[in-house]
Order: sequence, then structure tokens, then C-alpha cells
Amino acid sequence: MKFLTRKEMMKVTGATHEQLTYLRLRGRLPLLNEPDKGIPSMFAPECVEIVKAWLKKRTEPAGR
Repeated sequence: MKFLTRKEMMKVTGATHEQLTYLRLRGRLPLLNEPDKGIPSMFAPECVEIVKAWLKKRTEPAGR
């Protein structure tokens, strides 16, 4: 697999559209292109592990 679309990323990671947008706009997800009107984001395969780790970190209890 050379790249994943947003829809594929949502299926594989369980993240929402908004969560993927949040991470993409903050430069945390490596993209293979520059998305524009009519041109979808092409996420690099390593994005799956980045998103899963970010989601796991969010669900862990803080402090202890």
C-alpha cells in the first residue's frame, strides 16, 4: 500500500474526521501531497501508528 485516504485512515484507526484534521493541520501526520480543492489528502502508511498512539495517549488516565 503506497498511501491511505482519509476514509481509509478513519476505518483503520477508528479516529474521527475532526481528529485527523487536527493532527494534519498541526503537522503531525506525514502527507505525500499538498491537499487542495478536489485533491484529497494522501497519508503515508506510517500515519496509522502515529494516530493509534495519539488516540491511546488520549484515553490513558492523566497523572498516575
